[in-house]
Order: sequence, then C-alpha cells, then structure tokens
Amino acid sequence: MQRTSTFSGVADFVSQDLMVTESMGPIYDRTQEQLGSTDKAISRMRHLLISAAKDLADGKEPPAVGAGLDFASIRGAEKILEPGEDWRDLGTDDDPVVREALSATTGEQLTDMVD
Repeated sequence: MQRTSTFSGVADFVSQDLMVTESMGPIYDRTQEQLGSTDKAISRMRHLLISAAKDLADGKEPPAVGAGLDFASIRGAEKILEPGEDWRDLGTDDDPVVREALSATTGEQLTDMVD
C-alpha cells in the first residue's frame, strides 16, 4: 500500500488516525519539550485536561459531562479550501471528508435526500 496508495499504508484517514492514537506507547515525557507561541492550543488543552483530572480526583464532575450532551455530532476539520468552497461545510454532513469517513467506517453513505 505504501508503494502504490498512501504514505502510511493505511487506506483511509480515520483508520490512520486510530492507528496512531492506539499505538502511541507509554506516556510521553514532556519535561524537555520546548513549546513555542504557536503551540498555545496544545499547552491550553494540556492545562484543561490536567485540571479536569485533578478536579475529578477531588470529586468534582468533569467539564462537558452530563445528560443530554450530543458529542457524536462534534467533528474537527482541516483542509485547504478550493476557490469558492464554503468553510462552514467543514466537519458537517455536507463535507466530502465526513462522507468518505462515514462510508469507510460504517459502509453507510450520507445522502442529500430528506425523509
């Protein structure tokens, strides 16, 4: 596959992502890491996760947990847009990448038909 199709040898994006996250190995030692100003989102996310873990240990409910929350509809997206392409479609059911991922993982295909 690496010679003919994809750099990783894994056919679809979702499977590539799962392969990387599932095979990461032990927790990374960040004591020698040197984050820059462009890594602010990484630093902030780590801070939020560590704070949430400490709060959970103290018996507090973690953020974004509770009945009625629909996390299945939240999707991230990244793409260099073609001219005229609407950025608001990224990560939605109208995004071709979302359609491809759904088809690859479930065999289902999103349609434009309304019930």
